Amino acid sequence: MNNKYDEFESIGDNCEFAFFLRESGCDDGSMFRWTLIKNYESFLNLLNNDFKNIYKYENLVPSWQDMVLDKSCNICFHTTMYSDNISDRWQWRFSEEKNREIHGNELEKIEYLIDKFKKGVSSGNKTYVLKSNSNNLDDLALKISKYLISKGKCNLLYVKEADKSNSSGSVRKITENFFVGFIDRFADYSRANEYSRQGWELLLKSYNALK
Repeated sequence: MNNKYDEFESIGDNCEFAFFLRESGCDDGSMFRWTLIKNYESFLNLLNNDFKNIYKYENLVPSWQDMVLDKSCNICFHTTMYSDNISDRWQWRFSEEKNREIHGNELEKIEYLIDKFKKGVSSGNKTYVLKSNSNNLDDLALKISKYLISKGKCNLLYVKEADKSNSSGSVRKITENFFVGFIDRFADYSRANEYSRQGWELLLKSYNALK
């Protein structure tokens, strides 16, 4: 690993940490870097079921101009199966034939990224970063950390907003591979690229000193 942030990989809930990594010189593709994960019970089920049925065409619905929602796992993916908002409803822009052609190419990429994700998990060398602006994933984060340790002993860094009891940049080790860290603020979901660079840098520095 050549970049000091190469070990870190985002597992959502949105692309805020992805923007930080890219602007830090880490632009290697990963499975969940640019996704929006809407439900972490569904995400955990996806992991435990070995990605069964992910990105099947029949499960996809338009959710934004360049995004689709996979109803099987409650994850939104970027796509070139574009949609248009007509009467407050997102509708496919292209024919089904055209969409299926695009979908086939995108599914190949997703299968490649799934394989890459599995190899990363089994390597034991990764730290997966999880955040949610609502700061309400404590129990599910612990379950995800147990999944990771069962597959290869990678770490999970669950990031929350700082409060009176936990200052920005502080990190606590909860279990062998589960860490909870605190940041000064999260970016708004509509402007994920407007993140706190200083906050992420301080947090990761503290994590590296503790792990």
